[in-house]
Amino acid sequence: MSPLPPRPAALGAAVALAAATVLLTASPALAATISDDASLAGVPGSSLGATASQTKCDVDGDGRLDLAVGMYMTMMSGGATNDEGAYVLMGAGDGVSSGDLASLNPVKIMDPSDLGWYNGGVDVRCAGDVNGDGRDDLVLVAQGSAAYVVYGDADFATLGDIDLVTDLGTRVHKLSGAITRANGVGDIDGDGRDEIAVNQIGAPVVIVDAEVLTAPDTAVATMPGTRISGTGIDIVSMAGVGDVNGDGRDDLAVGSASYTGPAATSPYTGAVWVLTDLSADVALGTDPVPGFRIDGPTRGYDLLGTSVVGLGDIDGDGFDDLMIGGESDSPRSGSAVVVLGGANGANVATDPLATTGFAVHTAGDPTAQRGWWLNGIAAEDHFGHAVGAVRMSGWSMLLAGGMDGSVDPAQPGAGYVLALDSRYLVGGQTPVSQTGVFEVSSLVGAEVAGANLILGAEAGQHLARSFADLTADPAGSQVRFAAGATALFSPGTAPAVRVITMNAPAPAPAPGPNPGPGPGSEPVPTPTPTPTPSPAPVPNQTPPAGSEAAAVDPGAKGLSRTGAADPAWGLAAAGAAIVLGSGLVLARRLRRRA
Repeated sequence: MSPLPPRPAALGAAVALAAATVLLTASPALAATISDDASLAGVPGSSLGATASQTKCDVDGDGRLDLAVGMYMTMMSGGATNDEGAYVLMGAGDGVSSGDLASLNPVKIMDPSDLGWYNGGVDVRCAGDVNGDGRDDLVLVAQGSAAYVVYGDADFATLGDIDLVTDLGTRVHKLSGAITRANGVGDIDGDGRDEIAVNQIGAPVVIVDAEVLTAPDTAVATMPGTRISGTGIDIVSMAGVGDVNGDGRDDLAVGSASYTGPAATSPYTGAVWVLTDLSADVALGTDPVPGFRIDGPTRGYDLLGTSVVGLGDIDGDGFDDLMIGGESDSPRSGSAVVVLGGANGANVATDPLATTGFAVHTAGDPTAQRGWWLNGIAAEDHFGHAVGAVRMSGWSMLLAGGMDGSVDPAQPGAGYVLALDSRYLVGGQTPVSQTGVFEVSSLVGAEVAGANLILGAEAGQHLARSFADLTADPAGSQVRFAAGATALFSPGTAPAVRVITMNAPAPAPAPGPNPGPGPGSEPVPTPTPTPTPSPAPVPNQTPPAGSEAAAVDPGAKGLSRTGAADPAWGLAAAGAAIVLGSGLVLARRLRRRA
């Protein structure tokens, strides 16, 4: 792995100095500019945007990217009924206009015979090309009962809405089981077709290959395929992350937010395993495993592994990289962690409170940087519940958000998105601490090189519940993505999916070293800086979310909200809900994992 550039110091006066330096060395525009922000509205009381396709997806093979979003648990009070399921908006990668989603004639995917809360809308992902026909496919989850593979087709739009019952065996294949999550994970076995990872309650994750999908309905428990298991390890996130170790094969990352690391001083550190060889079954929690583990901080309760996404190779060293989320709970804001790939296969440790070395480093060697730690803005923002990326050529726009946060006290729960250009981060132009920690709070009321803060439009809308990459030209400078804003349990607030377009020119190259004095020139003495006193502390000021003062154990409240401490977390998550206010604590504790 190529050496990383020195990190400019941050925090306090050092942040101001680093920011001033960036003003002199970066391009005139410190961050990308938003050129379009369209809002696709749903019906109040629904959860439109609760999940999205995450990666680029072209289900009809026409070269235009399509957007798949999910809606589940429609509230029956005053809103539409029987609309649970998935919606596919064809050609959304070309841009959309604001308006009601229904007016744009999306293709609807649902089971009319099952008008319950879940009905295929809990988890909707792009599966890649599963059957090898050159078109992307989708995978949907009806929580606790089945997953459905919906095949792409050149006539996907003109064939009309998809019925998960009557289209079974033609446009749809059913995977039966107590399934909680499913996702496309790339071509893990090198057969030229993409695979799907399926997670079940109390059972191993199964890697599903299209060659076993010979009948319209297949039981996951008995189908052949590599299995990933671990005693007491509850997998809640899965994603294909490209070739992280450079062996020519796609790798899989799986996360367990409830995992407690071997050196933890408190439970629920969370962890992500990057598995680089899935030719045989894998038992997590045993040594060795084919790949490496990324551990959450030993302080506990960071819930690292809540979410995960592949980034491509953002630092140009030939190894793909990834980002993981840990939504945590009060007094923490939640976090996202950028982890760089490499060939050595060493485990990764994290410590955002480190004062020496790096916050993200090779286990056992704090001086070996392996990435960056990103803190949300304030306690209980649940920053990192979802992470995403717009993957470009040699760089990515990193996406993470605090869906329960807000920078405006008048709009609690509006949510926010961090859009961070990896070129600025890797190149040392985004100001981070000397240990590699970035504070999203630095964006509030200020410009920061390579970073944008995108705010939710209304109180209780919960922007950043999900993300989808909609950028058609990875070689260009325009990025486009979707972000879900579910508005669950926010009476009168319509949910929405925001489609945001940004112009993101490359940063200007850093200047070379200053030339020395010319022949015969007189040296200019360096002026002595005038010391300035440190400001007095502000009484009763809330410490930053990642600071030592804020690092008291938050207890197991955050974990109970994810449901990961419950053996049946998946079914509990299916009835999850977003609630603001202490009067609805029970509902809040059920909603985190859905």
